[in-house]
Amino acid sequence: MAWPSWPKTDEKGLARYVRPDIAGQLRLKVVRDDLLARDERQKLLEAIYAELLKSDIRYARELFDPTLDVQLIRDPEVILKGAGDGTCLDLAVFFAGLCLGNELLPLVVVLDGHALVAVSLVDGRRDAGNPRRRDADRDGSLG
Repeated sequence: MAWPSWPKTDEKGLARYVRPDIAGQLRLKVVRDDLLARDERQKLLEAIYAELLKSDIRYARELFDPTLDVQLIRDPEVILKGAGDGTCLDLAVFFAGLCLGNELLPLVVVLDGHALVAVSLVDGRRDAGNPRRRDADRDGSLG
């Protein structure tokens, strides 16, 4: 199963494929809130990745689409509970959803022919609208 194709010209529209609710499908061996309370986002990120490694998920080539300006994206549940295959973009939006659902702040980066996820180790999901972050963006300081 695939969601509606993502038009590659709609960069911001890619965010609608990031599903934080999918985080409930992955049982972590750590207590998320304890790690977040101690600002140990990297340990939480490592725990998410470690659980994914146990899921038998494999890289797959892009699903065929005769139109080059769109890309099909697999639903995370299909990846996790189905065949376990995903393109780099499928897996990037899936991983970003897991991070967002675990109160981390991910950023999906789409390059020419590839996608990856960057995750903030400084700020969490709840900090995304924090005015301190906007001030830091303007003057380059961390607050």
